[in-house]
Amino acid sequence: MREIKFRAWDKRKKEMNAQVTGLEFTWREGKLQYIIGLSQDSKMQDCEFEFKVKDVELMQFIGLKDKNGKEIYEGDIIKWISVGEEGGNFEDIGVETDMGNHEVVFKNGKFSTTKPDIPIGHLIKKIEVIGNKFENPELLEDKK
Repeated sequence: MREIKFRAWDKRKKEMNAQVTGLEFTWREGKLQYIIGLSQDSKMQDCEFEFKVKDVELMQFIGLKDKNGKEIYEGDIIKWISVGEEGGNFEDIGVETDMGNHEVVFKNGKFSTTKPDIPIGHLIKKIEVIGNKFENPELLEDKK
C-alpha cells in the first residue's frame, strides 16, 4: 500500500509547508475551503490553519524517492539522466545523456514528467529532485 502524503504551497506568504498532517474539505458561505493541519516547527507540533482553495496549492507525494532518497512530490523539478545508447535503452552499456529539467505532474492517470510524458517509475534510478516549480521556477526555463 502506498503512503498518501501532501505538502502545501501558501500562495499568500509564498512559502512551502513541508508536511500536511490533516486535510478536511468544508463548505462555508457557499465556497469550498480547506482546513489543513501543518507541521510548523522542529518539534513537529500540529497547528491548524484554514485556507481558501484559491490561496493554497496542494501537492501529493507520488510514492517514490529520487536516487538520493528524497521524496518526490507533484510540482517538483527533477533532473533526468537517460542511460542507454541511441536507438535503444541498454543500461549495462552505461552511456548517460542529460535530458534536462522536468516538472513532475499528474495527468492521464499517472505521475509523469511534463515533456516528454514519461511515467516517473521508469526513470527512478537516474532522477534527482533539484527544486520545485514555486520556489525555483527558473530551473524550468529553456537554456537557449
